[in-house]
Amino acid sequence: MALPTPNPRSFLKSLPIDGTVVFFVCLAAVAITAVAVTKGPDRALAAVGSGLWLLATIAPMIVLGLFLGGLARELADPAKVAPQLGAASGLYGLVLATGLGAVTPGGPFAAFPIVYALFLAGADIGAVVAYLTAWSVLALHRVIVWEIPILGGEIALVRVLASLPMPILAGLIARAIAHGPLEIVRPVAARKLKEPGS
Repeated sequence: MALPTPNPRSFLKSLPIDGTVVFFVCLAAVAITAVAVTKGPDRALAAVGSGLWLLATIAPMIVLGLFLGGLARELADPAKVAPQLGAASGLYGLVLATGLGAVTPGGPFAAFPIVYALFLAGADIGAVVAYLTAWSVLALHRVIVWEIPILGGEIALVRVLASLPMPILAGLIARAIAHGPLEIVRPVAARKLKEPGS
């Protein structure tokens, strides 16, 4: 059985390269050229080495975050997510998203893939904004690990109570904006649901 002949053009078209990637590649090329011309080749090589070291440091976190996002996308059932976090979920959906965001540990490499998977599964823009705001301003893991030991329980409690309404308010504002001057287009999910009878 003859193997199919590889098509380089089809392979290049399948790569996730868009205008944004091309822009940043060109920007990096211009920047490294400018450093080499103004500071010398040694400084340019040092900058490249520093960038590669940073990439090696954060690459495992990026991979784990994308892995978590993929798992969340597969586990998130649109039939269950949409009623709980969708546009019709009302204030309950914002409160639930706030709680989920507040207890999500880790940095952006964990939070953003998870919330993106929920968005693909049917969470509306208000729930997404409430989740991210709670993850940013509440973050219970940061309160326990950093704020209470360093600032004390009283200051941490006041800070959390003062920040508690922010995710819900942000979610309400996001819904008002999305249903008003700005239309949010939901991206096409990588995993398509099977239609009844298919």
